[in-house]
Amino acid sequence: MTQANITYDQGWFAGADKQLEFVLDDPTANPTTWDIIFVLKRVVSDVTVVFQKATGGDGVAVEALTPGPGYKVIVDVGADDTLGQLQGWYSYVLRRVDAGDNDVLQDGMAYLRRAAA
Repeated sequence: MTQANITYDQGWFAGADKQLEFVLDDPTANPTTWDIIFVLKRVVSDVTVVFQKATGGDGVAVEALTPGPGYKVIVDVGADDTLGQLQGWYSYVLRRVDAGDNDVLQDGMAYLRRAAA
């Protein structure tokens, strides 16, 4: 499991499309058949899910690293996923959710910015 933050400087804006990439820390694993979810929650209310994405055509894809070995997970966040959210810190988790294998792959904090206009 890896912990990494998405900082203010990385420029994730509410109401804008964003592609998040996460490199898996086990280069020998083959996650192309895994069920993976990405969940974003508001820090002040850890039970409130802002949005969730999953493999199987719901915004999460797995690709081989070039050059390899290893894989990365790509999460496509649409503008509607964060539209209307407040600027500030959120928590996220990237999790494998296969039957019998529920593991956190990466987690951390994410700073969501608001544009001036």
